[in-house]
Amino acid sequence: MRSMRKAITAALAAGVLVSTAACSSDDSSSDGDAKSGGLAEALRASQEKSAEASTVAVTATMSMDMPEGMAFSYELSGVTGWDPLAMDVTMDMTEFFEAMAEMMGDDSGEVPEAVMNLRFIDNVMYMGGTPFEEELDGASWVKIDLEDVDPNDPAFAQTAEQLKSAENMAQSPASQVALLLESDDVEHVGSEDLDGRATEKYAGTLTAEELVAADASAAHMNEEDVEDLLATLEQMGADGFELTVWVDEDDLPARIDMRFAVEEGGEVSYSTVYEDYGIELNVEAPDEADVVDFADARGAGL
Repeated sequence: MRSMRKAITAALAAGVLVSTAACSSDDSSSDGDAKSGGLAEALRASQEKSAEASTVAVTATMSMDMPEGMAFSYELSGVTGWDPLAMDVTMDMTEFFEAMAEMMGDDSGEVPEAVMNLRFIDNVMYMGGTPFEEELDGASWVKIDLEDVDPNDPAFAQTAEQLKSAENMAQSPASQVALLLESDDVEHVGSEDLDGRATEKYAGTLTAEELVAADASAAHMNEEDVEDLLATLEQMGADGFELTVWVDEDDLPARIDMRFAVEEGGEVSYSTVYEDYGIELNVEAPDEADVVDFADARGAGL
């Protein structure tokens, strides 16, 4: 079970690594200029146009299928924005918590539904929903100011990974396209109808080391964390990270996938569908009287 816990942690962290690398990729990278002119031009046009939109509606899924027979997924849907980063989304973590309970040997009964409401504004995450209803003594929201939290606090580690996965699944699609341009083997792989949207499909692969290289700052991960992650991914047999982008007729990313295989036939994948670019997004912090700080909630047993 310890190896399974390590695998799940690595899968969540890998998603953070991919998204963080994308966010710090240089939009004017010379690598893209060295590629075939038409391909690079098409991807850069998509990158620039999606960045200009500043908001988008997203439906994202993270799924993990491990060789030991354990599988789970979680979903996120709502509206996100960038410059500055903001989001108002709903995240269904029920299968994730069921998998964690099974992994920990908890046979106390059925895991209750775990649908979370997430709001992110001014670098503060507000979490509400069914996982907190019985723990907050009348309040409805937990508040986490990411600037005030020690990322090395073991008690916060699992929550931080979940939050970072949610936050990074909601990042600008332009940054993900920029990351694809870092791949040495990016190519146009054909046309595809995507739920009624005519798209052109592009794909490429990167190694974990290349992802780290694309993220020079690695703002939320120290050197030891990166080394541990790379070592764990190597042990899992995860090497090539496949990135796929579907671009619609308006030159906007319609869907972006990231997946990587692990030993003995397992796979981890992240898939995000983007719609309604430029949609209105007005994220408001909940009433302070209805909010509990994460440190206090944790002390109460959350």
